[in-house]
Amino acid sequence: MRSFIALLGLTIVGVSNAGHGGNSNMKAVFDQGWRSQGAVPEFLPIPPDNPLFMKVDGKLIIPGTPLQTSQLEDFPRMWWSTEPGALYTVLIEDNEPELPPPTKIFHFLAVNVRGTDIANSDIVFDYWPSTTFDRDGTPDGFDPNLKKLKRHLVLVYKQNGRIDIVSIFLLSFIFF
Repeated sequence: MRSFIALLGLTIVGVSNAGHGGNSNMKAVFDQGWRSQGAVPEFLPIPPDNPLFMKVDGKLIIPGTPLQTSQLEDFPRMWWSTEPGALYTVLIEDNEPELPPPTKIFHFLAVNVRGTDIANSDIVFDYWPSTTFDRDGTPDGFDPNLKKLKRHLVLVYKQNGRIDIVSIFLLSFIFF
């Protein structure tokens, strides 16, 4: 069984924060979590500059904390250091889907997040709880108990400015 990478929050999580200062002791704990499960260097070249804090079922999660998919049914609570007026992008991705590499599955994508107010951001892809599929020979291969451990990343990036998602979607239909 493989475990999730959790940056402090969600089951899954690796967090890349948007360049804000933070507690150096917590940073050391997070850095160790990133490295202990191999997220660094497998998915990211170095640990994020700052922690993304997350809670699942009321429990604070650090990177490398194993969580079962059944614990991820609800969107996790997340927070991070912010800058006044800054906008952020929040992404939750599954880097180990039961599909041929280099497939990744996105479980959530929001842009234009003011501070940590994800609920009032532009949701590009709404939260899709983590699921697992076993290659067990059954017709659908779905793990009904949702107990498989997988690694996910939760990433937060500071944006350079507002992202016009309508234009991006229109361009994707025109050119693809």
